[in-house]
Amino acid sequence: MLLLYFGFAAAVACWTLYSGLTATAEMKSFYLLTVLVLLAAETVMTFAGRKKKNLYSCGTAALILANAGASLAYRMNQVETETVDEVSHSKQYFEDVILMLIVFGLVYVTVRFTRIYQLKIVNLIIAAALPAVLFITRISGEESNGAYISFFGILIFAVVLAGYPFAAAFFLAREESRYLHGSVRSMPLNLALFLGYIFILYAGCVICNEFGLLLVVGITSTMLFYIRSRNFGTKLLYTAACGVGVLLSGIMIGHIQERIYIWIHLSEITPEDPLAGKAESVLYVFRNLPRTGFWGNGLGSIPVSIYPTLNTDHAFVALMLEYSLVFATLILLIGILYVKALLAGCPADSLYDYILNLCCALIIGSIILIHIGSNLGSSITAGIGMPFVSEGSAVNIMLAALTAVHCGIYERGRRHALSEEKTVYAN
Repeated sequence: MLLLYFGFAAAVACWTLYSGLTATAEMKSFYLLTVLVLLAAETVMTFAGRKKKNLYSCGTAALILANAGASLAYRMNQVETETVDEVSHSKQYFEDVILMLIVFGLVYVTVRFTRIYQLKIVNLIIAAALPAVLFITRISGEESNGAYISFFGILIFAVVLAGYPFAAAFFLAREESRYLHGSVRSMPLNLALFLGYIFILYAGCVICNEFGLLLVVGITSTMLFYIRSRNFGTKLLYTAACGVGVLLSGIMIGHIQERIYIWIHLSEITPEDPLAGKAESVLYVFRNLPRTGFWGNGLGSIPVSIYPTLNTDHAFVALMLEYSLVFATLILLIGILYVKALLAGCPADSLYDYILNLCCALIIGSIILIHIGSNLGSSITAGIGMPFVSEGSAVNIMLAALTAVHCGIYERGRRHALSEEKTVYAN
């Protein structure tokens, strides 16, 4: 498996470095350093996790995606005039990889060997902080700018999603000893509190105009609610409430109205249309695929100007048009396998850990699902990129933290299961 990973990384690196792109020695050095660091991480994981297939599959998939991300970061150093951009994306991605590995290690050790993250006071603070981040960001006068709204320099998309699994687990893992009265008596109080909480988050996302965050939280919360709710009528009530919320958002929020209009009238939008820039990658996929074909035009052959940024779903377009549709499809399949590995964890040793792990997997799965839908034109574009492939320091570090949570829970649950097996065998 290590040889296969090495072959993939070497092939992508050769294609990237020898594609005729103009770059400084510094940029090439940082790109190669990134590839070597990722290879070192894969090597350590190979020898440390030989008997932990789920962890190995999950980690290898993430590192393969990061290799593609490093190549795209190197690509972003090129501009139309064939001069070097002022920002060294290769260096930035290298620094991001180092931070991702550090954060992964710290979170993994915390979850694997301690129970600090399960403390009630810690979870209460996290649960209270998430809506506060959204509302404070809006009150502070931060300009509404969708996926780029930040809280003290960190994207609120990453801040909220990093803490949301702990808040969700806190509500949904509580004892179901009290119920609501009336026609929905079968709904446990903790589930009702969870509903109220996520609707507060929805409101915060709406006032911040953070459409991508709203989609991810909405998909994840809905799946968690359906899994935890035992009453069909309650599920219907929740679905109706969500439908009303979506309808009101579409009527009241101009940004969402514009996105829906673009989605419906996509085939009518030409490259000269003022809305073409806001149609994002969907427009580029369908306009350029006939020109590039399955094998792409070659790295550096397409002007960077058609990619306003590579920190959203434009990353997939660059992979498809330059690296080839085959390579882009491979990256999407690796992403899907990555989520499958997250969902196939060993049984957790507590309901809290089970929900926490499930929520982490659903968040990453939702991000990939929205990303794929955006590029196929089957969902409204929301500025959400492919995990570890698209640029975005805060988001990729957040994804590394969620992956570490899964790995820590997996190891704890695995040890717990082995301990029970030994006890049964001894008896």
